[in-house]
Amino acid sequence: RMRRILPNSFEEAGRGFGFTYNRLPGFIRIDHQFHDPSFSMLNFETINYIKYSDHYTIVGTYRVNNKARK
Repeated sequence: RMRRILPNSFEEAGRGFGFTYNRLPGFIRIDHQFHDPSFSMLNFETINYIKYSDHYTIVGTYRVNNKARK
């Protein structure tokens, strides 16, 4: 439902397949970041070298664009 309304950060700035589940079958993206369309997506990274969780950490870097106020 969120994907219909807000941009998906991985799809805008991620690389690779974006798998975030650290168990079998291992090819599933179960974590997502969605953002306000007024934000600029700068970078998206999946931290897949941390092995103590069943989810890999995902990190998004955004620029908040100030809109002119009237």
